[in-house]
Amino acid sequence: MREEGRELSSFEMRELDTASAALDRVRSHAAEDLRIVLDRSPDPVRSLEQAAPGELRQV
Repeated sequence: MREEGRELSSFEMRELDTASAALDRVRSHAAEDLRIVLDRSPDPVRSLEQAAPGELRQV
């Protein structure tokens, strides 16, 4: 999750870890699903709308 080749600061890493943990509390493996979608898709919102829960981890 770097922008323009910039490394994330320790503060940004802590915030991402906090957000990841919050997502996983809402739904098991939600943070991993989101990371996969963002890595693969030019239109992540459409991909998330069309994916069944757990479908993204199967690849």
